[in-house]
Amino acid sequence: MLPFRPQPQSQTLSPLPPLFSRSCRQKRERNKIIQHDKCHLCDKKQTLNHLFVSFSDVRTFWQGFSRWWNVKNDDFIDLNDETTIYGFTNDFSQQFGLNLCLIIAKCYIYCASRNGENYYFEAFLAFL
Repeated sequence: MLPFRPQPQSQTLSPLPPLFSRSCRQKRERNKIIQHDKCHLCDKKQTLNHLFVSFSDVRTFWQGFSRWWNVKNDDFIDLNDETTIYGFTNDFSQQFGLNLCLIIAKCYIYCASRNGENYYFEAFLAFL
């Protein structure tokens, strides 16, 4: 049971007014939203997996992240593809700091990708 009553959809969709479409285009340009789906470093298709897991520069980044975390916390972590994307889900309350750092690391990778920059772990530490 939904907590609201669904409204029927209109059968006709009106095109966007010219001012609105120009405004959207300007926002895309200002926010650096790109229309293609290619990685800026290797020209392969940019997917979630490619951006955060499979690209060689990202793998190097995550190796640096693991070394840094293991040294700073006397705690061994093994980042695999699943934990890189979703974080550590077992005993979440104990892994809160680690999951927060993983989210910030992914934010750094995403921002670097949007800005056409390489992924450097040292730059992430400054970002952190």
